Amino acid sequence: MGRLRRVRRLTDDSGTSGRVGLQVCAGSATISDSQGLASRLLGPSAVAIEVAGTREIEVFGSSSAPLWFPVEPSLDAVGLREHLELAPSEKFAEAAERRIWEALSGEGDTRLRKALVFAPTRRLVDTLSTELAAMLPRRRAISVLAHHGSLERTVRERSETEFAAAGDAVLVATTTLEVGVDIGDVDFVVLVGAPPGTRSLLQRIGRAGRRIGCTRVLALPRTAVEQAALASMLVAARDGRLEPEGYARRWSVFVQQAASFIAQGRPQGRKRSHLVDLAQDVWPEDEPATVDAIVEHLLDEERLIEDRGRLWLGEPWADLFDAGGRGMHANFDSPGTGVPAVDASTGEVIAYVAGPPSERKGLALGGQSWDLETVSGEILLRPRGARAARDGFRYVARRAPVRREYAVHVRRGLGLGEGDAPLVDLSSGLTWFHFGGTEYEIALCDLIQELRPIGALAGLAVRVDSGSALSATRLDVSESRLRQVVDDRFADLERVLAVGPYQHALPEARRRSVVAALMDVPVFRRWLQSRRVWRMTSDDPRRQHVQAF
Repeated sequence: MGRLRRVRRLTDDSGTSGRVGLQVCAGSATISDSQGLASRLLGPSAVAIEVAGTREIEVFGSSSAPLWFPVEPSLDAVGLREHLELAPSEKFAEAAERRIWEALSGEGDTRLRKALVFAPTRRLVDTLSTELAAMLPRRRAISVLAHHGSLERTVRERSETEFAAAGDAVLVATTTLEVGVDIGDVDFVVLVGAPPGTRSLLQRIGRAGRRIGCTRVLALPRTAVEQAALASMLVAARDGRLEPEGYARRWSVFVQQAASFIAQGRPQGRKRSHLVDLAQDVWPEDEPATVDAIVEHLLDEERLIEDRGRLWLGEPWADLFDAGGRGMHANFDSPGTGVPAVDASTGEVIAYVAGPPSERKGLALGGQSWDLETVSGEILLRPRGARAARDGFRYVARRAPVRREYAVHVRRGLGLGEGDAPLVDLSSGLTWFHFGGTEYEIALCDLIQELRPIGALAGLAVRVDSGSALSATRLDVSESRLRQVVDDRFADLERVLAVGPYQHALPEARRRSVVAALMDVPVFRRWLQSRRVWRMTSDDPRRQHVQAF
């Protein structure tokens, strides 16, 4: 909004008259502090209007009694967890197909036709949609479609159109369909695994039940961790309870807005003072020197050029805007990167993948099964028909960090209290369940050398080399020591925090300050001091659930 207001102001200053006032409206269904956000984004005079949600949430029950039941106030996270049937990873497709069919084949007023399935990775979308396409049509004439960011745009749009028009259909997608795309009515949403938090869960399940006024959810947790997290998130969604959003100034956004602001000023360019004003419209508490340092760095990197007191885009960014500017404005991985996979029959690009697969037969991609024909500059594929696919394609991706909110939901789903951080003797060794998320875990392992990460429990628990490693004294650390730890682990923390896609374009000092602000050392210190560390006994009823991890 700061950039829009600044452009409008400069246009008015040039002599244009007769303009009416600029009115700005914004909306979201997933904000915990709507007035605070409105004031930051739209200005101190912004007014927030809150309307409570009215749709009841219903969850599909266990296979022993397949029915939809409401998430009533009497159900807590532990009680709901027991109703969420695990779909083990080793035979996941069969379990998913059985549960989805049970939901689709209900009688009477529970007879449903259209399901939107959210899966956590593009590869799982490919394999699950392809296997469902081989299974479900044997039971009924059901279309099965796929949707994710590496599929070519025409393929995604075809899936959207076909799902909207279909009478019976299942659409398997990543987060590409959380918001913003009209796919028509959805009877129920299937959640494969657990979203990163309640906001994401609300975005996903909110796609269903708009016509009937009831949100129906089929949960498919693959592990005990996902089972606990999903139960807690659904209870939080029922209660309208969202975790507070941490606020920090992400200067990566300023880089994007400054580049767009300069692009809008071509061919005249912009003055440095214009960029200072742009930043201070949004963050008046920052000194002009902060913007000057960023501009100098962008000039040194030749992302910007300066001539006669005016700033223009450097060649790489100018080319980006000449091509439409989508790459500069994106805050997510953009499609179209990697090796094109092409339908040899039609010449149509289906998707962009990381490289050729190890298999040549039975490859899952975009809800279909393919055989590999040739590999040159592109991967040529032949449709395989309805025969089952054995393998999927690899995509350029990295494992997502475990957010602190997700870790908190796992703890609540286990029935543990706010400060509970138990030590548990497992067969693999003494394990400390801190429930702090990936960024806190990175700092903890630097702070206490006897702690070791556990891949399968990343962000939730660490191995403890010595039983005496943890104590109230070792967790009561000064702010200065914690700030040093955050600075020492800056590179690791930057990779897991939501710093923004243009963080790399900032000078290192500013990058470090962004990481420090996002870590919020005073909050981290209070969290450490609140940990209640104790050794969980063998007769503790919660132990069996922790051991299942």
